[in-house]
Amino acid sequence: MPVTTKYAWETPEYTDPPDVPGDMQRLATVIEETVMGLDDQLTVLTGSSSSQMQYTALTRAVSDPQNIANAVWTPVVWDTPQYNLPTTAPGWTAKSPNRITCIQSGLYHFDGFAGFKSNATGSRGVAFRVNGNPSYPAISTGDNPGAGIGWYGCVSCEVKVNAGDWIELVVRQSSGAPLLMDSVFPRFSVRRMV
Repeated sequence: MPVTTKYAWETPEYTDPPDVPGDMQRLATVIEETVMGLDDQLTVLTGSSSSQMQYTALTRAVSDPQNIANAVWTPVVWDTPQYNLPTTAPGWTAKSPNRITCIQSGLYHFDGFAGFKSNATGSRGVAFRVNGNPSYPAISTGDNPGAGIGWYGCVSCEVKVNAGDWIELVVRQSSGAPLLMDSVFPRFSVRRMV
């Protein structure tokens, strides 16, 4: 069989008879060996393996949109961790459902997305808050989204944090009354870069 240039993976020729189970097993073995090799490279580059690297991604159930008070930055409460690594020291727990705790000092990348149901009055915002501090490292706002139109915002940034620091995705609206977040899944993820 010929091999790929970059990773030297075997690839079947068109003249080779199909061997789906065998081909799938070989592909799975090659992918596993490659991932294990990447783990070794991470250890060399960062001094820690991917099993020690933190990655936490959260969502909130569509069936349970959060009601947000008027004119107050409010942390989103999360109920579903999609990823919560490492499993030995997860960054999210049900005891503190509105935050992700950084388990190691370092440079982290944050991503957040949230939206509100349609309402023609006031402004909307989404931001990150570190350790409850109101000086936000990233913020997205919009004014008067209009009747019949929901508002959606996303934020992304890199921040150097210490072990034990915690991050929240916070939202704000000024419609004059409490307003439900939109049923589109809000998302929040934190990944340690170095």
